[in-house]
Amino acid sequence: MRMPSILLIESLLLLSKAFANNRIRIEGNTDNTGNHDLNVVLSKKRAQSVVNYLVTTYQMPQNRFIVVGNGPDKPIADNGTE
Repeated sequence: MRMPSILLIESLLLLSKAFANNRIRIEGNTDNTGNHDLNVVLSKKRAQSVVNYLVTTYQMPQNRFIVVGNGPDKPIADNGTE
C-alpha cells in the first residue's frame, strides 16, 4: 500500500473514533466505458472491497458502513486520463 493511502486510512480511523456514533459512506466509481449496469455493479464491488479491508485489518464494525456504487454517474475526473 502506498504512503498516501496509509495516511488516509489513519485519518479515517481517527475520525471514526471521534464520531463513533456516525456511519461511514464508502463510494465506488468507474469510468463511462462499457455497459452502465455492469459499471454500477463493479463500482459497488470496489467500495465493498474497501469496507472488507477496513473490517478485516482494523476490526471496524461492518454495520458502520454504507456501501454505494456510483458507476459512471458521479465522475471524479474526466475520461481523458489513463
